[in-house]
Amino acid sequence: MPEPIQRHDEQTNPNPFGLTSARLAMIGAIVLAFFWVMYVRQASQTTLTGQRAYEIQQETERIKRENMQLEIDIAALTAPARIAERARALGLRPTLPSQVQYMVIKDFPTENPQPLTSWQTLPVARSTTWLEAVRVNLGLSPRPPTLTGP
Repeated sequence: MPEPIQRHDEQTNPNPFGLTSARLAMIGAIVLAFFWVMYVRQASQTTLTGQRAYEIQQETERIKRENMQLEIDIAALTAPARIAERARALGLRPTLPSQVQYMVIKDFPTENPQPLTSWQTLPVARSTTWLEAVRVNLGLSPRPPTLTGP
């Protein structure tokens, strides 16, 4: 029997894509370099994000300290003794009862008003509901005859 004729086109190739070992090494190196670049990029982004978070935390703490100092300054400047001292420096003084003048408003109920000589509280109307007490204190409802004193 005659031997089959082998065709050069049908030869079996151990590497069907025509890649040599040098080409495979080059592709492997490129893939490895790509993953290395991605890793370094991710690591640097993580570092930058951590740095920014630390800077924001430091700035927040600085602003909180500054706010606390401002609150202390405001408390010192608005203390009653400080305000009284500043008022005296500006030439202000407490009024005498003889210096107080009242305006008479037509059809306004009069009850012989007395000036407050200190930090007194205004009388609160006794009522059955809190809403009625609010209305009385705001002048939206007539005062009941029974009042509690200061």
